[in-house]
Parts: sequence; structure tokens; C-alpha cells
Amino acid sequence: IAIYPMAVVLLVGAIRREYQVKFYALPLALVGLGISIYHYLLQRFPNLEATSACDPNNPCSAIFVDIFGFISIPFMAGAGFIVIAVLLGLYVNKNSIEQKARVE
Repeated sequence: IAIYPMAVVLLVGAIRREYQVKFYALPLALVGLGISIYHYLLQRFPNLEATSACDPNNPCSAIFVDIFGFISIPFMAGAGFIVIAVLLGLYVNKNSIEQKARVE
């Protein structure tokens, strides 16, 4: 849900070279990380699905990809969200650094 709009937001921010894109994409990454964690927990602990709105014929606890016994699609999405959030957190506006250097 969060990765597709974030791709568009980051693309537009990269094309326009806007520092402010960080403030739009970081919340999307954190929300997406929360959803990924929730879905991963549903896969690993199917009893959490009892009150869920998932379809009994296609349960949310179904694991379609299982690599090394713990890597699934929600795990991969969560890892992507973590990488994006860390990179956005480390992103610094180069112009503000140059302005601070001129002042000092």
C-alpha cells in the first residue's frame, strides 16, 4: 500500500531535486514498515488472524515465498522500508550545509 505512492513521490522529488521530499516519503516508509511487521506477524503466528478480515479461502497467514525459513514477502518489504527510511533519515540538504559554511 505504501511502496507504490512512495516510488512516485521519490521519483518526483529526485527529478525536482527537492529536499522536502524527505518529509513526505519518510512517513510513508514508516507506515509501510508497520504494515509489513503486522503482516509478517500474521504469517508467523496464524492465531492472530482469528479476528482479521481475511478471506478463509485465501488467508493472510499464507506464506507464498519462504526463503531460509524466515524471509517472506512482508519481510522483504519491511527490509526495503527500513533501507528507505534510513537513507531518507541520512539525507542532508547540501545547500544548507554550504550556507552554514559561508556564515561561519
